[in-house]
Amino acid sequence: MALDSPFFLHQIWQKLQFYYPLLFHPFLVSLLLFSVLLLYVLVCSSSRSGGKPNLPPSLPRLPIIGNLHQLGSLPHRSLQGLSLKYGPLMLLHFGQAPTLVVSSSNMVKEISKTHDIVISNRPMTTASRILLQGCKDLAFAPYGECWKQSRKLSVHEFLSMKRVQQLVNRIQEACFNDGSLNLSRMLVAITKQRTLYMCYWRVFCGRR
Repeated sequence: MALDSPFFLHQIWQKLQFYYPLLFHPFLVSLLLFSVLLLYVLVCSSSRSGGKPNLPPSLPRLPIIGNLHQLGSLPHRSLQGLSLKYGPLMLLHFGQAPTLVVSSSNMVKEISKTHDIVISNRPMTTASRILLQGCKDLAFAPYGECWKQSRKLSVHEFLSMKRVQQLVNRIQEACFNDGSLNLSRMLVAITKQRTLYMCYWRVFCGRR
């Protein structure tokens, strides 16, 4: 009989349960799992405390949601109250993502001058990499020449005063003409366009 066969392993398991029943007691199993988990937490905390950086004040957080439960229904007021207690510079955790909250205009200016490249970047998540072709969208692209050109194009072609005024004029014309707007049709069209772009963007760009 092979030593790695399921029947042989099942026999070993039955013998262990028969000769050592205390090893399989629910309380002992739970205690063992808790001890392993506690040891893991202590090892992780000790390894982090060795080279711990000088971080701003941080609030106690829950394991999974972090500090999300402390924002409440009015996050701006909750952040204002927390800044009065912990100072204008706080480190919060929204889920597993550490977030620096700055409530002072002077600190914002200082950070913008000394760390402008760092704060210009966005986190590269799995969803953004898949949906935005490797984070090439303007909102998620890393700081660089590609992001500069995209920003320049967006400002001149989409956010200029001429384009904004054209959009305002079209809205006014629709209001004066008593025209109706079919949002369902527009949303379906946008969804189709985005889906086709995600599926065939490599073909359109000439990269098969």
